[in-house]
Amino acid sequence: MATFFAGLGAGINEVNFNYYLLSLGYNEIFIATLTSLATLTAAIASIPMSFLVNRIGRRNAIVVNQLISWPLFLLQVLLPISPIILGASVVSSLVSTMQGLSERPLLIESTEEDKRVNVFSLVTMTSLVAVISGNFFGGKLTYLATQIFSLPAESPWAYRAALFCTSLLSGIAMSCYLRLKHIPISADHLDTRTNSHFFKRLFGNLESFGFIWKLLLGQMLIGFGAGFTVPLFSLFFKKVYHATADQWGTISSIAKLPMFFGVMISPKIARKFGSLKTVVFCQYLSIPFLLLTLFAPNIAVAGFGFAIRHALMNMTEPIWASFYMGMLKPKELSTVSSFITVGWNTLNATGTRIGGSFLESGKHQWSFYITGLAYVIASSFYSIVWRKHMRKT
Repeated sequence: MATFFAGLGAGINEVNFNYYLLSLGYNEIFIATLTSLATLTAAIASIPMSFLVNRIGRRNAIVVNQLISWPLFLLQVLLPISPIILGASVVSSLVSTMQGLSERPLLIESTEEDKRVNVFSLVTMTSLVAVISGNFFGGKLTYLATQIFSLPAESPWAYRAALFCTSLLSGIAMSCYLRLKHIPISADHLDTRTNSHFFKRLFGNLESFGFIWKLLLGQMLIGFGAGFTVPLFSLFFKKVYHATADQWGTISSIAKLPMFFGVMISPKIARKFGSLKTVVFCQYLSIPFLLLTLFAPNIAVAGFGFAIRHALMNMTEPIWASFYMGMLKPKELSTVSSFITVGWNTLNATGTRIGGSFLESGKHQWSFYITGLAYVIASSFYSIVWRKHMRKT
């Protein structure tokens, strides 16, 4: 229930928040800076927050995030001046990192081993359905507000009405999170060497250095390239195709349906052709659809390109995670995951800030070229350095 209501609220927010800021007079560079700052905060916070989560417990970390993020979001909506928007975003990103580090481990700790696959699948599908629904209805809430309250189109108060719905749904989700059971973290998962050096505790469990640096380099390339376009798609559709919140919400919701289908069939493809080969092929194949989004003659064709690119780049995520985690030793997983988060988010935030400048100055085509080039280089790099894995089926 918490996942459903949180996903529904997130879907509505995803469609409306950037357009709300535009309606207040903020430009693309400010929104890109806001997005990149949040991403960078999450990168910086991921490692220290992992230690904090281990101290206070998974459930408590989730509750702390909810209790802080909820009023900060309301503050952004009700008092949208730039210092408050930026400050609230940074703090929310900081505490949200704890929830991201806690949800899956809490599910593992809360379920019996033979039921975990079913529980994970149920939670994942619930979240996806909720976000799709939130995307679809999010834009329509804005339109409905203009009709009911006789507000001008693109009015800040029309967007506020939709964002108030997000806040209400987040409040319901928070009440569900509060009912979760606290499970003390086993001493086996805590580092009891309180006097040991920080870097020794952080890096001392790593052995697969040859594999790890290649993994990180490719991921940082993809994160950097994606930053130029992916977080800014809503602004791109607004600026280039003059999309309304309703149109963008419809595009965002429909775009997730091919991914839904792709996630279902991708394991079968991976079993036939090999995991790494499937991931690399999908990354290559996404590039023409990325460029179709840029050069489309109308918003419908652009939306189609956006949807297929989104599906190809996201449907193989479970396969990719299974591949690289299977290549690492169990004791390396948490540390490497933290490194990927730090590296990917840092480069992604950098790309987003530069991409926002390109979009503001009308040079958004360069953002698409850089994204495509980064995908090509990263995919080619993996194909070369892991040739033996490309041949496996």
